[in-house]
Amino acid sequence: MGYNIYLLLRVNDFSSLKNQQDRDNAVISLDTTADMFFEALRLLDDCLSPTISFENVALFANSIECQLLLTGLVQRGYTVHKTVLNAADFNGYTNRKRCYIFASTLPAPFSWPTPVPRTVHAWNDVLRSNLDQLKRIKSTSTIEKAVESTRERFTYPGIDIFPTLTKSQFRYTKDSVYVVLDGEYYVPSVQLMMELMGINDFDLSFTSLEELRAEIIGQSVEVPMHRSISAQHKAHLLHYHQQHRPIKSPSVQLPLW
Repeated sequence: MGYNIYLLLRVNDFSSLKNQQDRDNAVISLDTTADMFFEALRLLDDCLSPTISFENVALFANSIECQLLLTGLVQRGYTVHKTVLNAADFNGYTNRKRCYIFASTLPAPFSWPTPVPRTVHAWNDVLRSNLDQLKRIKSTSTIEKAVESTRERFTYPGIDIFPTLTKSQFRYTKDSVYVVLDGEYYVPSVQLMMELMGINDFDLSFTSLEELRAEIIGQSVEVPMHRSISAQHKAHLLHYHQQHRPIKSPSVQLPLW
């Protein structure tokens, strides 16, 4: 039995990029993912893990589905901690916001990580020296719609914090993030997307499809924020372990991931 289960609830129905009509249609067609928390609770009943972690988009935090998930966890004897964190507060290059839930049956303290002073800069650290990895996109009706909408996601030279990357980045929709240089529109390469997310060692060689690669990265966790959260999970587990199962050797460590 593992100490902790980590679940990324890819519940697209709570994304701000999905309109209400599409959400309603997904329910009718049975394509909705809003009920995934039921499966999460069933998985928990099967494995009986003492701790469990969830990640979802920020809007999930205030949904009725989230409240039902929290209720189910409390009914099973868990102490539940919920928060919304922004990657930019943890030296991330993007403003990716996510809802995190940590539930534990262990009698040990837990607290979410606190923001740290920013020492990174998206343009200076990643983009400025890699302009050759920006792909030029011709002005299209999609970009024109992005300009007209309140959801335009353009960024410019000198930007400190990059907008949140999504799985639709390489579909060139109005929700894709575009870099504007001298009046022209560009999108970052998959490699740049990885660097902006703090992902340095993930192997995507299993597919040559750039759109699929971009979709995988767009749905990934932002590493600096995730590392800070995982450190708090580790501290919680170590506190319990030291109090109830004393460690004889100070060299014994639990992995962050």
